Amino acid sequence: MVPLKGSNKEGILEEQPKKSNAILWIVIVVLLLVIFGGGVWWFLSNNSTTTTSSSSSSPSPTATPVVLSEQPNLDMFNQYLSSSYLSKLAVGEQVGPNNTTKTTTFNFTTDQFCVNMTARRTIESGHIAMAIYSLATKTNVVDKVTAVHSTLTGGNTSCEPESLTTGKYELKMYYDNTLISVLPFSAL
Repeated sequence: MVPLKGSNKEGILEEQPKKSNAILWIVIVVLLLVIFGGGVWWFLSNNSTTTTSSSSSSPSPTATPVVLSEQPNLDMFNQYLSSSYLSKLAVGEQVGPNNTTKTTTFNFTTDQFCVNMTARRTIESGHIAMAIYSLATKTNVVDKVTAVHSTLTGGNTSCEPESLTTGKYELKMYYDNTLISVLPFSAL
């Protein structure tokens, strides 16, 4: 006698064990969850600034584009500096390592006005100059002053007390009369 397919030698049909599809379904569900989760993460991360600014009643500092009174020469900036920013230090304190606070808002009764820059190479004295420009009057309220000391390679910070009235200003930084940086700030 020829055994039937799925039968033993005696010709008795045996029940074939059923293959479980549970593992296949689990793998499919996990893959779908990963794809869905990745899509949600991508969507939220790309829309996080829009969601944050629309749900907030006051705009964030990055939501409003800064319009400068003049555009600096970024090619020349990049030749000599890698960064420039403003910070503050309490009146009466001396500049020390990492003791200034980065800011664009100053209260000149309590804050010294600090200019920070990172030089790519040493810049001899007489090449860097700075002026403070009033956005209200469209004039320099502090005329261009040339740095007396050399700017050394690496981080440089200079702090001084200022006495500006409440308003919006720009610190303009020059290299040999070419504007290389414009740093907007407010005085309270």
